[in-house]
Amino acid sequence: MGTSRGLESLRALLSEWSSGQYGPTRLLGVAVTTPVRRVPRALHRSRLLVCSAAPASWRLPWIAGLELDGLPERYPHAYARLAQDLEKLRVEGQGVRR
Repeated sequence: MGTSRGLESLRALLSEWSSGQYGPTRLLGVAVTTPVRRVPRALHRSRLLVCSAAPASWRLPWIAGLELDGLPERYPHAYARLAQDLEKLRVEGQGVRR
C-alpha cells in the first residue's frame, strides 16, 4: 500500500532483494495501491523514489468503498494493464532457467 509505512516496508524489501538476501529470485516489479483519492505530493514523491529501485512498477488507483465493501464489481483499467504486463513478463521469462 502506498502509505508511509507501506513504502518504508517496500524500500526495505527492495534493499534486501538487491543485496541478494532472497537468493536467485526474479523480481518482475512492484504494484503499489493508492491509499486515498488524493495523494499528498510528499507521498507521491516517496512512491516514485522507492519504486525506482524495482525493475518495473505499477500504480493501482484508489477504489471507493473497497475497504468496506470488499471486491468491487468492476476494477479500474490499471488492474487489467498490470495483469497484461505480468503475463507478458511471464511468457518472456519461460525460456530463462535460474
